[in-house]
Amino acid sequence: MVISQLPNPQLSINTGQPAQLKNAILYANTNTKYYYPAHTTPYLFATNFLNKGRYIINDQPVSISEKCFYFLNPGDELTINFNSNQPLKTLFILFNEDFVDSSIYSISTPANHLLDNPSIKQKGKLNIPNVPFQSGTILSQLHFLVSLNYYSQQEIDDILFNLLTSFAKINSALSVDLQKINSIKRSTREELYKRLFIAKDFMEDNATAPSVSLDDIAAQACMNKFHFLANFKALYGITPHQYIINVKLQKAYQLLNEQHYSVTQVCYSVGFDSLQSFSSLFRRRFKISPSALLRK
Repeated sequence: MVISQLPNPQLSINTGQPAQLKNAILYANTNTKYYYPAHTTPYLFATNFLNKGRYIINDQPVSISEKCFYFLNPGDELTINFNSNQPLKTLFILFNEDFVDSSIYSISTPANHLLDNPSIKQKGKLNIPNVPFQSGTILSQLHFLVSLNYYSQQEIDDILFNLLTSFAKINSALSVDLQKINSIKRSTREELYKRLFIAKDFMEDNATAPSVSLDDIAAQACMNKFHFLANFKALYGITPHQYIINVKLQKAYQLLNEQHYSVTQVCYSVGFDSLQSFSSLFRRRFKISPSALLRK
C-alpha cells in the first residue's frame, strides 16, 4: 500500500494489530503546519527531506532530516508536530510485525541452518535503540524508493526486505558504538548518543562558521564541555575540533572537484585562515594537493 497524504488529525490512526498490518509506504508533501497527537506505532521508519520534521518520540522532542532516520518499535509513542510552514517531504514506512521478525530471522540465521530447516517458521527480534540513525549508507535506497510512481504489494515487500537487510547491519554497528559510551544503564547510553549526534549535526551545519567554540557545541548537546569532549572522543574516535576540520576538508574537496573556484577561494570559503595550513591538511587527508585536484 502506498499513501500520499499525512493522516487527517481529526481521525485516529487505526493500524490494527501490528502482526496484521500490511507493509505500507507513506510519502507526503506539506507546506503548512501539521500536528498529529500522540499515538502508538507499529515498526515505523521515519525520515524527512528538504527540511527537518519535528516530532515527539516517547516523550522526547526530536528533529529528523534526510541525514538521519528513526526506526520505532511496536508500542512506541509518536507525536507529529510540524510547527512551521516550510516545505517538507515526509517518508513513513509502516511494517507488518511478522514481516520484520521473519525477515530478521532469515537475515541473521546461517544459510546452512535455513537450508536444513526450510519449513520451520521462526522469528528474530529487532532490538532497536531509541536513537537517530545516520542515513548515509541507505540514502540511495530511500531516494530510489520515493522515486517510483507505483508499486504492487509484492514490490513493496521486496523493497522493504532489502531495506531491512541494510538496516540490520546499521543497527548492529550502532549497538557496538553504544558500548563505547561509558555508562552502565542502556537508557543513559542512548541519551548520551542522541546528544552527541545532535552536536555532530550542529558541527556539520556550522563547520564553516567563523567562531563556533567548544562551548557552543557542548551547549547544543546540553552537556558540560569536558564531559562532552570525553564522550565524543570515546564514540567517534576523534575530537570535535578534528571532526570540524574533516568536515571542512570534505566540503573543500567537493568544491574543488566542481572546478568553479580557485584554491584560495575554496580555502577561505570553508573557514580556513591560512592557505598553507589548508593545503597541508588537504594533502594529508586526500593524498593529493588542492591544486593538483583542481587540475585533474
